[in-house]
Amino acid sequence: MWRRIVKISSTTLTDCQRRSKDLYLKSWRLLKLTQTHCRLFREDHSGEAAAIDDRAKETFEQQYMDYEPTGATPSRSEPDLPSKGTIESLRAMPVEKSSR
Repeated sequence: MWRRIVKISSTTLTDCQRRSKDLYLKSWRLLKLTQTHCRLFREDHSGEAAAIDDRAKETFEQQYMDYEPTGATPSRSEPDLPSKGTIESLRAMPVEKSSR
């Protein structure tokens, strides 16, 4: 009887060790795969971010050039404002209140 218990215990222990080793190997493979994917995502992200940064610099350099002073004072221009008469003509006529 004791031999049978020892054999069953030994078999159970061996099975648990095998399963533990299998689980460890699967976990290790998953970890390595995840690390590889993270590295690739980081590299791709860095490349994309650098491309966006370059494009932004190029755009601002071409479309939004810095003001370069010429040394000349700009001429003063008078604002184009409508006359008082024009403004008065655009006013709405007062509405008369009717008594009911």
